[in-house]
Amino acid sequence: MANTPKGSSEQILFNVKDAGRMLGGLSPRSIRYLIANNVLKVRRLGARVFIHKDELVRFASTDHIANIAPQIQEVA
Repeated sequence: MANTPKGSSEQILFNVKDAGRMLGGLSPRSIRYLIANNVLKVRRLGARVFIHKDELVRFASTDHIANIAPQIQEVA
């Protein structure tokens, strides 16, 4: 595993696709909405985006009843 410290077999950073799988099958688009709305904090390595395992655990340990997708706002 590319995201594991030497001597450890536990992955600590997950890309958007894998983070969605870890959170019960959320789509990459849903994960990106959560990132854009500052619900999930990320680590950026160049152009790559990762979510730390602790952040996924924090998110999964609370209820989220609001829609994930951003609300469309009417322009006047």
